[in-house]
Amino acid sequence: MTSATAVFQDSSPVSIEAVSDLRYCTIDKAELRAVLTSDRRVLDAFFEIWARKKDAVEQLASDLGHRTAEQRIARLLLDLTARLGARGLVCDGRFAFPLRLQHIADATGLTIVHVSRVTGTMRKLSLIELDGRFLTILNLGGLKNISNAD
Repeated sequence: MTSATAVFQDSSPVSIEAVSDLRYCTIDKAELRAVLTSDRRVLDAFFEIWARKKDAVEQLASDLGHRTAEQRIARLLLDLTARLGARGLVCDGRFAFPLRLQHIADATGLTIVHVSRVTGTMRKLSLIELDGRFLTILNLGGLKNISNAD
C-alpha cells in the first residue's frame, strides 16, 4: 500500500528496484494533493487504485501465511501473466521475464533454493518453460489448479 499512501508522506519507507526498462515522472506532492481535492474524478480514481492495492496486500499476507511454496509461485506467475496480458505483452502464453530466482524468492517469502526446486518441478511437469529471459505458460489450467489448491 505504500505506493498509494506515499502521497501523504514526506518520504517513502521503502526502496524500489526496476527489473526492466521503465519510464517515470515526478509529481510535486502539493500539486497532486491539490488535484485530488479539486477534481472528484481524480479522487475517485485514486481511491480505486488504493483499494486494489489494499486488496493485493491483504492477498499477499494470506499467501505468505497460508499457502505452500508451489501455490505462492504459481499465483505470482499467474498474476504476472494477467497483468502483462492486459497490456498486450503476452503472446501464446510467452512473455519477457526478467525476474531471477532472488526476485521470485523476495516476492514469495521463500529461499532461492526452494524457488529453484519448485520452478524445476514446474518445468518437469511441463507447466512452464523458462528460456533465457522469457517465460512460457505451457499449462495454464495446471498452474491455476496448483494456485488454488488448499
